[in-house]
Amino acid sequence: MTAARGAVPRSAPPPTPSTVIGVVARRIGQALVAEGRLRSPQLDDMIRRADGRERRPGWLLVEAGALDEAGWVERVAAHFGMSTARIADFAIDRALAARVPEEVARRHEVLPLCDGGGEVYVAVVDPTKLDVFDHLRRLLAAPILPVLVAPSELASALEQIFLKDQPIDFEHVDGAELGDLSAAELARLREEGESGRAVQLVDRLLAHAISAGASDIHIETTLNHLRVRFRVDGVLRDGPRYPVALAAMVVSRVKVMAQLDISERFVPQDGRVRLRRTSQDLDLRVSCVPVARGEKVVIRLLSAGRGRGSLAALGLPTEVAARLRAQVARPQGMFLVTGPTGSGKTSTLYGLLGECATTETNVVTIEDPVEYESSRSTRSP
Repeated sequence: MTAARGAVPRSAPPPTPSTVIGVVARRIGQALVAEGRLRSPQLDDMIRRADGRERRPGWLLVEAGALDEAGWVERVAAHFGMSTARIADFAIDRALAARVPEEVARRHEVLPLCDGGGEVYVAVVDPTKLDVFDHLRRLLAAPILPVLVAPSELASALEQIFLKDQPIDFEHVDGAELGDLSAAELARLREEGESGRAVQLVDRLLAHAISAGASDIHIETTLNHLRVRFRVDGVLRDGPRYPVALAAMVVSRVKVMAQLDISERFVPQDGRVRLRRTSQDLDLRVSCVPVARGEKVVIRLLSAGRGRGSLAALGLPTEVAARLRAQVARPQGMFLVTGPTGSGKTSTLYGLLGECATTETNVVTIEDPVEYESSRSTRSP
């Protein structure tokens, strides 16, 4: 088509980020089709369902199970011609990261890592956000070098960075001395446990544990600080450290949540509480144990729906699941499940119970403690 004489031909509008995101998904998807890892109708259906609402370039392929996260990073980086990185390989400069407001970092999924000799390495998950990169250059007052990282790594790093910076506002809080509690001290402890500062701090710990997939939170007082650790994949990992003066406030908050006796600090206590977060029900099993420096608190995080899980939901290989079903189908015998904390013993057993508990059978369990509620079996503590 030629332009009319004397008319100025109109140029095509520049591509929008959403247009670029859709193009990336199609090109990566076409490569997967060529490799035989995806069928063309599947790709068309994915793109049609996304309807331009992708969170990141090509991410619909991860959500559909066609790519894992590492494969997504590799292919998207190759498409945009940019470098990839693992956040664990960087010593994050906290002063540099603090120049970017938390709201900006979380909303746009970016995190300054360190100064690389004149330019700042910035972890990103969406290379199309050029306007955000311009904003970061102004905030950091330096050129930036975006590097593509796995979204789960970035989410974990953001939680760690901003969670660890939180206690600064609380350093002035006085801690309670050991000894008998007066009525005034008891009232103060309860007030601290219900204060906005205590609620916010414990809520952030719970949010971090949920996002990291932790099974337990360990809170304990050491000589110089209040130490928090999270058990992830069966291994305890260091979390934030707070001023030791916060110990009484944090322990009181957890006790208030679990409806424990906050005046009793020399006897072990156990409690439970159910929370709803982002449409997810969580059962928290709380244990408080007196130790040399106050009390140690352990919070076990249990998904309220997991007790209704099935063996199929565990993702076991077909042949392994078949052997398990054959074992539990026997009329008598003993079935042992062993492994370290967080290895999946409880999930496996509850999955097997889901296979056995039918209308025709009467299932009674003896558990110490009862971790999940279920309407399909009778559970005795």
